[in-house]
Amino acid sequence: MNWNDDHAGSPVHLSLACLLHGCTPVAPDLPFAYLAWGAGCAPALARWAAQLPHGRFYALDDRQAGAGAERDPHNLTRLDVGTDDWTAALPPLDFIVLGDDYDALAPARRRQALALIARHLQPGGLVQVRYHAMPGGASGHPLQRLLLAYQALDGATPAAAHAAVAALAEHGAGYFDADPGARAQWARLAPEQSDGWRHHEPLYFADVARAFAAAKLEFVGGADPRPTAPPLTAPQRDFLGQVADPVLRETLLDFIRNTGYRADLFVRGARPVHPLRRQSWLARCDQTLLALTTTRTAHELE
Repeated sequence: MNWNDDHAGSPVHLSLACLLHGCTPVAPDLPFAYLAWGAGCAPALARWAAQLPHGRFYALDDRQAGAGAERDPHNLTRLDVGTDDWTAALPPLDFIVLGDDYDALAPARRRQALALIARHLQPGGLVQVRYHAMPGGASGHPLQRLLLAYQALDGATPAAAHAAVAALAEHGAGYFDADPGARAQWARLAPEQSDGWRHHEPLYFADVARAFAAAKLEFVGGADPRPTAPPLTAPQRDFLGQVADPVLRETLLDFIRNTGYRADLFVRGARPVHPLRRQSWLARCDQTLLALTTTRTAHELE
């Protein structure tokens, strides 16, 4: 399987993830409609549209409205959120990717996203949502407070705040020594991202699952099903196997792994894939993924 991190969040990636979790995916080799909301997929969106001309792609990011539109493929539409009802331009959607961290969205923005999903996602359609998660995300609260305190100083910048906390980490602060999770979070935070931490609010999986269930969506699994955490021990597997409720089971798994960040895949009307069809679905997805890997677009050649 030609899995590549460059395709994370792409239609093929999401269909493969859905299939590997045992659900019937959206066919990536047939016409589909895909919406990226936020900045997360912006750099790759034009490339995917050019490589998958049978799909219709829509971009919604008011921070980059119109950016690069003159070079966009014919099947990529950038929506204008300034119109009275920009959602009227959307067809029924097969894929919706929330490019920004869900926990960083204001409550009104979260409600807007869920309303759009409820209105436009087709049966069988897939949604990807990413967010800082509990309980692992709790390690970041003291760091968040410290960065905000530095940025509150006159003339302070996010980069200066980052440099100050970096110096603290290098000087043997007990906070980092006692909490490996905090050190790991800090190691992943680039200086230019420090300002973004003011908006982070780590969420419990159960709360996110409940919000998406209200939009008639079911949790499928991780948006990237490749193993990224140590395998569970036999006692851990037995313990989780005794939990019938899937939301509670996933929450307990977060506690076992001390999960601090999640990328979840939800579907409207999950349908188990028949074992006899699984191999043919894998072949279709893999063939489309291979086309993404080998096709070079005008954007890449310039």
